[in-house]
Amino acid sequence: MIKYFLHNKIDLVKWDSCIDQSLNGIVYAKSYYLNNMSPDWNALILGDYEAVMPVTWRKKWQIKYLAQPAFTQQLGIFYKKEISLSSLQIFLEELKNRFAFSDINLNYGNSLFEDLPKRCNLVLDLNASFDEIKKDFRKDLITRAVKNKLEYNISDEYKLAIKFFKENYTEIKGVRPEDYTQLGKLCKLLFQQNLLMVPVVKNAEGHLLSIALMVKDEKRIYYILGASSAKGKLVDANAFLLYETIRRFSTTKLLFDFEGSDMPQIKSFFKKFNPVEQPYPVFIYNNLPASYKLIKNLKERFSK
Repeated sequence: MIKYFLHNKIDLVKWDSCIDQSLNGIVYAKSYYLNNMSPDWNALILGDYEAVMPVTWRKKWQIKYLAQPAFTQQLGIFYKKEISLSSLQIFLEELKNRFAFSDINLNYGNSLFEDLPKRCNLVLDLNASFDEIKKDFRKDLITRAVKNKLEYNISDEYKLAIKFFKENYTEIKGVRPEDYTQLGKLCKLLFQQNLLMVPVVKNAEGHLLSIALMVKDEKRIYYILGASSAKGKLVDANAFLLYETIRRFSTTKLLFDFEGSDMPQIKSFFKKFNPVEQPYPVFIYNNLPASYKLIKNLKERFSK
């Protein structure tokens, strides 16, 4: 039986154990990630944590709705053993009964939902020698970076990475100012657990050109965010950053997770590394028409 649990009733030890054992487990679903990026998350849980689904929600005008947390590409349903489509559908039906509308991402392992729209993710298998991996890279990928003698290092400057990202990408759809604060708290925790990497690329004069936040667990390296300055873009600094990170972690049993993208320009750039597509479904619905009377009544009440 699938039950709905409020946040304070979730057994976080069992939760994390389920995610770790899941066939489709990913870092975004771990309790420490959710606690920071969606602090009030609830959950749907099958049996004794045999399958779970984080429920990330917000409220506006007294109406609760499902929302994807910032810097959290995929969530959805996670399961220790293969699960039927009918069981998966029960999770989604339960959400429809509780929330007015939804625009949330499920995960790559929820592909049985063939009727749902899909978004693009790209991954690269690192379990080969770097010479083997880079054979399929675009030949001119880092030509300008090499010519300009760029330098790559891994640092601990996650605050700088967030600041640099905000400076170079001032408006990101769906990202609120408080989301950056939460991301900073998450990064501090991840760094303490040795799960966070901050690759940086500088020029010969020591000027920062590109920086990224990456999370590394036992399955993947997740490219959470990255930013390049205008000068960095002219010398392929971001390509060099990804190239060197992939080189360093080649021969490991990891996937490099590019985190997207459906944006043609970004997707075209990532495709230079010859990744494979690993799409994930999107759960979108809108039952708001039935809630309009509630909104109207609330507005009338507060206007008196």
